[in-house]
This record gives sequence, C-alpha cells and structure tokens, in this order.
Amino acid sequence: MLKESANSKHRKYGNRFNEPLKLFSFYLFIVGGRLTYEVLYSNLSSALPSITTLNRLIDEGSKIVEGVPRFLELKNYLIKKNYKLQVFIGEDQTAIIRRIYYDPKINEMVGFVLPVSEKTAFPITKKFSVCSLADIKNAFDNEEMSKNAYVYMPQPLHDKSPAFCLVIFGRGNSFKLNKSEITIFGFSSDADPRCLKAMRIQSGLLSSTSLENKDSPYRPYFQCKYDIHSPVYIQDAVHIGTKMKTRLLKPNVVLPMGRFFVSKDFIEKLIQTYPKNQHFLYMTYLKSQDKMNFQAIDKMTANCVTDLLQELPGSEAFFLDIGESG
Repeated sequence: MLKESANSKHRKYGNRFNEPLKLFSFYLFIVGGRLTYEVLYSNLSSALPSITTLNRLIDEGSKIVEGVPRFLELKNYLIKKNYKLQVFIGEDQTAIIRRIYYDPKINEMVGFVLPVSEKTAFPITKKFSVCSLADIKNAFDNEEMSKNAYVYMPQPLHDKSPAFCLVIFGRGNSFKLNKSEITIFGFSSDADPRCLKAMRIQSGLLSSTSLENKDSPYRPYFQCKYDIHSPVYIQDAVHIGTKMKTRLLKPNVVLPMGRFFVSKDFIEKLIQTYPKNQHFLYMTYLKSQDKMNFQAIDKMTANCVTDLLQELPGSEAFFLDIGESG
C-alpha cells in the first residue's frame, strides 16, 4: 500500500493520498500514538500524510447541523490545541434569504424555525423529518420560515487562536456549557437589538432589581448585576473600534471636547509630517467606505501614533479620544 501510494517525486507539499491509505494512517496514529507516527512520517518520506493533514481530515468529518450544539467537538478542539477549557463567546445574527431545502444526509427540511425545548432551552431537532409528502405539506402550511440566522462562536483565551463554531440556528436561544466542563468568561455581541436585549436582561442592567439594590458595594459606579464568578456581557472590541472609526471619519460629525475638537485632520497631518516608518499609517485608512476595517483603527490607536499626536498642536482632544480607546 505504501509503495503504491508513495509520491515518486518525494515532494514535501502537494502530495495526494487515496482513501485506504488515509484510513491506514488514522489507524497508525490511534494505535501507535503521536510520537510513533511522527517517527514513521519522518522516515517514510512522502508516503504518509502529515499530522496536520490528519487533523484537517478529522475536522472535515464533523458536520454542523442546525440547532445541534457541538459541545464535545468544542472540548476536543480545545484539548487538541492544548488550550485551557475557558472560552469567551461571541454571538451575531444576520438576515438570510427565506427558503427551504432538503438535506438527504439527515433526511430533514432545513429553513423552518425550530421550536425550543422548555427543559434544555435548545432547539428541538428532528422536528422536520421527511417521511411522506404529508410532512412536507404540513410544514409549509403551518410552520414559519427562518428570517435570521444566529451563530455562537466560542473564542479560546489564547492569542491568535481561531474561534470555533458551536451552534447555528434560525432563532435566538440561551444555553449553558456547565456539563462540558468549559468555563465561559463572558458574552459579546454587536448592536443587534435581540442580542442586546438578552444581554441586558441577563446582566440586570437598568432593571428594577439593579435600581433597588442600593446595598451593592459597586454602586453607584455599576448599575448592572455584577458577580466576579459569573460571565460578563459586553459588545466586542471589533465593533466598538470600527464604530468609533466610522463616526470619526464622518465629515458632518463634530466631536467637541472642551475647547478642542476631535478630527481626522490630525491623522492626515501626522501622515504628511512624519515618515511612514514612524507611524505605519496609510491615507486609505481614512476612507469611510470600508466600515469594518478593524486594521485601520488598530493602527491609529498604536502607541507610536499616540506618541506622535502629542507633538501636534491642538490635537489634545484627538489624543485623548484615540489614546483612551487604544
């Protein structure tokens, strides 16, 4: 098998492997362990797929089904990456085209709003299984099609770690990860009113309970329900930064601060005055067409930029606005 599948040119990348060899490689990896497989891979040049390829094939084998949370896959993902079982969850929703399609792999119609279980607060799957034409007709006559898609993406607490898709569904639901032994440090969302309402309710912000709780040690500075052992609810830094950039770049918006003003003119003057190797900015960062250009606000709030701003006369307000945001 190895002789037939070995690549004749012994290339390090771009090799192709047939299915029997992939299964054989999985068997070697599971039975022999990672160290044994690495030794075999190093000595059998181009004959076996790399460990990275095996991990990618494992990930491709997991299917995302609407409304089914992937707790076990998330835990395995964190363990495989040697991350702590601690995440920060980001949630978002987007409008979708209302349509229904049939998934032959799970024998279900996808696109209808899934009902919610009162016990688990999760969507009830297998609701729209297709056993006859009557099931299809009944669903189209009595059920509602999804208008928005919600996605929950746990983010490991490691620098530059990719997020993981936990669950996707056609309506918002609450859930917990207690049984998965994964600690949730907080939730973040954009300005979607449904997500913000859920976050406001969970945090107790501006509720009768928070306003009446005058014995809280955090009053009057914190009006929401605060517990160091519970998750926090915030808007994610990407949306905060990009919204600040969008408002800053609007020509008809004036941001006064005392006797000074916040204006993008200071950034333009900084780019024209100092060499690029001191601030690493481009004039394209000041264009408002790309509202989600987070790299622009990330560069404008860098320490090298705020240091140079202090040397420009009249930029005190802009320095405070950008410097505090960074």
